[in-house]
Amino acid sequence: MNQRVPEHNEQNLVVIARRYWPYCDDASLRLMHWLDHLQNAGIRSTVLTSRWHPSWPDEFELRGVRIHRLQPAANTNWNESHFQRNVLQWLQSHLDRIGWIYVDRIDPLASVLLSKSNRLDRPILLRAGLSDSPVGLAPAVRSPLPMQIDIANRAKTVVVPSASVHRWMIQHGVASQTMVRIDDFIPPPTRRSPELRKETLHALAKINSDFLLPDSTPLVLHLGHCQISTLQATLQAMCDLLDSGAMFRTWIINPGLPYDQLYEFIRDRGWHRELLLFDSFDDVDSLLQVADLVWFSNPEEALQFTLPATVSSCIPCLIREHPDLEPLFGLGIHDCVYDSPTSLALQLHRWYAQPRALAHAIETLQTELHSRHPTTQLLKQWLLVLENSRGTNGHEN
Repeated sequence: MNQRVPEHNEQNLVVIARRYWPYCDDASLRLMHWLDHLQNAGIRSTVLTSRWHPSWPDEFELRGVRIHRLQPAANTNWNESHFQRNVLQWLQSHLDRIGWIYVDRIDPLASVLLSKSNRLDRPILLRAGLSDSPVGLAPAVRSPLPMQIDIANRAKTVVVPSASVHRWMIQHGVASQTMVRIDDFIPPPTRRSPELRKETLHALAKINSDFLLPDSTPLVLHLGHCQISTLQATLQAMCDLLDSGAMFRTWIINPGLPYDQLYEFIRDRGWHRELLLFDSFDDVDSLLQVADLVWFSNPEEALQFTLPATVSSCIPCLIREHPDLEPLFGLGIHDCVYDSPTSLALQLHRWYAQPRALAHAIETLQTELHSRHPTTQLLKQWLLVLENSRGTNGHEN
């Protein structure tokens, strides 16, 4: 691909995100995938993130991207203010190697950097995403609406990843000339085959015997944080299907809820060996290699990466209704959508009785997904944004 790379201070893009690998929330996975594409286009990148655990190294390299973890972990207001100071100090001490500064959410840290934009004298780009999870971050990060609008209006460039975010920003008073609409990149398909599934399951079982799966047993995954009422309603449908004589396993991965409440519900239904709870994974590909069905009871938590990755990999999925599904995937997504516990139960029974029908719908959806969001065009848009930001600092005076 012969894209023209913007010439600006060795093309070094500094990305600021409080969480990054080994965190595997959707925002972190999206960032890693985005940086892969920029690196392939010749943009060198550095990530500034928070050091969430004392055993994690301060500096390392991952997939060609240099990672700097700054102390402290930004999980309290005091730590957050300290983290902001350390970010600013790091930027000021490395300015000669910085071409652009990108902040992955609109919050007080973005405000601090915009206030110092004349001193930094580098383009500052912000991303506006309504589905970015604040779980685990300091309360001060959860900016009130008027503050978010003010920050966005002070910026020169705000990248919006969807039509719904774009409409929301305009409705709340963000100047349209500030915003650039660029969809998120669609993840490539995960490699899948019966042999690879068997190998991956064997490797997982060596780590934890709870991952042992009887031969030919279908595996359902639940991915993403959710509310306990939503998850219990969908677990009810799972238990009802098991009660009817169906045989399958379900792995509930990092729901972001107290496990004791969920386990008590599952145990009372008698299916605690079939419905299992696990912490987060740092390798989503391994999960997608072994899944027969992926279930999203809170799709807002998965729209940035995990849900598109599932469809891209042609894995059947059931998704609770959400207004951003059709704009992202097209009309075909409605074959996978449920809007109530009753419709979920019907969808589950149909999948178990005729798994090939849902698989065929996903194959059609995969083709449409990639045609609606072509990687080449998205990369051109990003390179143009970087090129157009040259010669500007973060905001207008």
